[in-house]
Formats: sequence, structure tokens, C-alpha cells
Amino acid sequence: MPTSVTRCLGLLVFLLLAAGSNGAAAECQDAKSLDAYINCRIVEIAKATITQSTGAKQAETPSISADSTSLVDQSSASDLFAVALNLAGANANSSGLGVTPASVSASAYALYTSAKELNPLDPAIYSKYRDWRRVSFTLGKDAAPKGATNTGSAAIVGAKVLILNWRDASDPRYAKDFDHVTAKLQASAQNYANIASSIEDYLYQVLRPKMTVALGDVPTDPGKKIADKIKFLNAVSANPAAALQQLSLQQIADIDNIISTRIGPQVELIDSTRELVSRIRSAPQFSVAFQSSTGAPNGIDDYRGEAVLDRGVLSPRINLTLNSSFDQMHNKQTGVDMRGGRAAGEFQFQLNPTSETKLTNSRPWLLSLGAQGQWMTRLTPTYELQAKLTIPLFSGVDFPVSVSWANRTALIKESRVKGHFGFTLDVAKLLAAFKSAGAPAL
Repeated sequence: MPTSVTRCLGLLVFLLLAAGSNGAAAECQDAKSLDAYINCRIVEIAKATITQSTGAKQAETPSISADSTSLVDQSSASDLFAVALNLAGANANSSGLGVTPASVSASAYALYTSAKELNPLDPAIYSKYRDWRRVSFTLGKDAAPKGATNTGSAAIVGAKVLILNWRDASDPRYAKDFDHVTAKLQASAQNYANIASSIEDYLYQVLRPKMTVALGDVPTDPGKKIADKIKFLNAVSANPAAALQQLSLQQIADIDNIISTRIGPQVELIDSTRELVSRIRSAPQFSVAFQSSTGAPNGIDDYRGEAVLDRGVLSPRINLTLNSSFDQMHNKQTGVDMRGGRAAGEFQFQLNPTSETKLTNSRPWLLSLGAQGQWMTRLTPTYELQAKLTIPLFSGVDFPVSVSWANRTALIKESRVKGHFGFTLDVAKLLAAFKSAGAPAL
């Protein structure tokens, strides 16, 4: 089973990467005008921003580790690298002593851009080589399961291939949606200029006569009024509070009326942008994965071939993840092989809303409620429940804390409650945060 799963994953990886990035985003350098270039770059940066902060990117140790803070696997991994460190459990039933479970994940995109000396955070590169972000690999170490006669560690090996990747904003299926938003952005920009010009004309009409001491009499010559209006606007800009305090309630109402009668394009831009972002963040993702935890002295070699589905439900802030896997275990103490299936599900709730001024929330607080059942030959069925709170320490750096209950383990026929906590580092999100904060680009 492990060999066949590995071969299938290898074939999928080959097919995806062989397809390359023929659907790459248009090169902005080929734009026919400056406006077209600016619009192209706006769209590329927006796509990268939305995709990089999309949920369902797993940085935690794979679920095959008994000490992972994650009971359910997510459909995709970090765009670049992710590091997970699982610290000691909160009870004596944690697995092996003296071993700190940890893992490192890397995407094929990170390896490819490193080999080609490309900037992985460049929005054009990020969109052009989107298919390389579908594949990720994981290496790590796991503690020996409790019940093994010798303490020690096991090696974690994993690979994941993202088959359905509809949360990638650079997917060609969203091209017309971004064209639609871009058109509304252009209309909104022109409309803003018209609103600003109308308000400036109105202010000149009602406030300029009150500023004769500072600016002199209002000129009657139309040719001189243009220069006088510029002088007036400069004076207002120098001390806007003093000037605007001279407006009566009726004049303020007149200005509001200028805005409200022309605000349509701005409202349409905001609505269409939010609708598109919500649709992308709620879109389904589907992946297949292989995991193994092997080498623990007198413990269990564990292999897993898995299908993972992520889907937003009710709201972009609520994500449902489903796992279905075929598992095989080899008990080194008894020499017995066990085979069976596993089904798991998790609801993930984003507790803090996204800022009204941002497309995405780079530091979401996440509450996860999950459950799994495992049915293996020669073993009593195993059921487990988990509650987890993921606390963002910084964009890309999280502190997951989980508490779980299981009716038994593979080696011990008794229920147990355990708590785990750790740290995860998503390099892509961390670098994106540094870049947005003004740090030098890579």
C-alpha cells in the first residue's frame, strides 16, 4: 500500500508540474499604455494578496503524529516553507519522553524559485508559477507512541498534491471577475475625481468671499479665477479645520448631497470586491496526500493515504475540512499488520472579523472543533474529539493550543485526555508581512 500510494502521488506531481504554468498571468511589461500597466500590476498584487492569506494552509505537523496539535489535515501547505514545533503535552499520557515532535514543510514552488533565483513574493512570479504551489513535502520527527517498550523517535515523511485549487485568485476561472472589478475601479477613480472637483467648486463659491482678508477680493475676470481658485485650495489645504468650521449646517448638507447623488460607482466597487474575495475564500479545495511515521523502536510504523477537502460554509469566516484515508499499521512488538480506514472532520471559525479597509485578515484568531473515527482490523474502533484555539503572535507565526479526548490508542485500550501546544511558522506570510511593513524586498 505505501509503495502504490507513493507511485500515484509521484505521477500526479509529474502531471501537474509538466503542465507547467501555461495559464500564466499576462506579463504587465507588454501593456500598451501606462494605465494598462498600472491596472495589470494592481490586479496581480490583489490576486497574490488574496491567495497568500487564504485559509486551509497547514503549517502544523501532519495528523499522523500522535502529538500533533492538528487532528485534521488541511488541503494545502505554506506557499514557501513552514515549521511546526509541538511542545510537551499537558498530561502524562503524552507519547515518548525526551523527544520534541517537529516538522518542516516546503512547497515545490519554493524549491523551484530558489533554484531559478526568482523572487517568490513577486506577484507576477507568484501567479505565473501557480502550479508549483500545488505540491508540498514534509519531513519531521515524531515521538514513539506511549506503550512502546523503548523510548525514541519516529521519522515523519509526507507529500501533498493539490488537485482542486479554487482558492487561488490567479486561477483563470476568476479572470473575468477581476476584469469586472478593474472596470469598476477605473469608473470609481474617475467618479472620485468628479466628486472632488464638484466639492472644490462649491467650497470656492461659499467660502471664498469670507477669505478676502487673506486672499483679497474675488476676481471678476474669468481668466484670473483659475489662479485664484488654486490659491484658495492651497489655503484650505494648509489649514482645513479652520476653513471647514465656517460651513453652515445647510452647506454641509449640500456637500453630503453632492456625494450621495454620485456615490454609486464607489459602492459598486466595494460590493463587487467583497463578493469576489468572499467567493474565492469560500471556494473548495481538494488534495491527496501520503504520510508515514516510521522507525520508532518497538513501536508502530504508520502509513496513510489521504483525501482532503476544504470548503467554506455559510460565511468565508467558517471553513469545513473533511479527511478520508486508508491507513496501514505495523506493530513491531507483535509483528501484526492492521489495515483500515479513517474519517475526520473539522469546523474552523475565524473569531475576529476582517478589517473593513483590508481584503483579508493576516492575523486571524481561529477556533477549531474536530472529530475523527478510525476503524482498523484487529483493533477496537478509535474515536477522538478535539478543540483547538490558534492564537496569532505575528502574521505567519501562530501558537496553537489543543485539547483532545480519545476512547483508546493503538497500543493502549483505555481512554485518554491530552492537551498540546506548540508554535508554527509560515515563511510566506511572515515575509509578506515584512514586505508590507516596508522591509526591503528579497
